Amino acid sequence: MEDQESSWVALRTVASEEEAIFMQGMLEAEGIPCTLESLKYHAEPVNLGMLSEIRVYVMETDLQRAQELLTAATEQDPSAG
Repeated sequence: MEDQESSWVALRTVASEEEAIFMQGMLEAEGIPCTLESLKYHAEPVNLGMLSEIRVYVMETDLQRAQELLTAATEQDPSAG
């Protein structure tokens, strides 16, 4: 059987860079590689909806564990996500 390479999948989309960086740090501390894609439009000082989103990606093989970690963190602190 051939090993299949895992691909990056979107875990969450958040509204602030701070939340995305916090989430990235939490996941990486648990050994889950994580990358961010910022769609933030910095030329205007207003929220432009989808142009202000930051997407958090993990490897497909880590998706379930990452979701469980974020759910557990949210249950411990409802303001966390």
